[in-house]
Amino acid sequence: MNTTIVCSNEFERLVAEHVYETLADLLGQNVRGAVYRYLERAHGTSKDRIASRLSEFHLALDELFGVPASHVIEKRILEALSLRLGLELTDNPDCTLFEYAVLAKRWAEHNKYAGRVCKEAKTD
Repeated sequence: MNTTIVCSNEFERLVAEHVYETLADLLGQNVRGAVYRYLERAHGTSKDRIASRLSEFHLALDELFGVPASHVIEKRILEALSLRLGLELTDNPDCTLFEYAVLAKRWAEHNKYAGRVCKEAKTD
């Protein structure tokens, strides 16, 4: 990947990277750039802040591509993120990218903490 994404934590960086890669894979680099420009202009959200402003990102995708297409894009982002985190993605048409990301973040934080506790316990 040829970009620098600066986020406040590892999970947000991971989400931003998967959004960046998935948009390019599905739509091409030029359209990805147009999506980021629209997101910045219409919603005041930069690519670095997508993970903390997924509701705005979701709305921007709906505005740009319509509901059916935006859901396909979000699902591909979720598939990539779930694969990276080792999560099984359950298909729930009522859940948005934001709702899945909240659940994935909770899971990732819990497992990161649990892994650290296990390592510390083994060294005692």
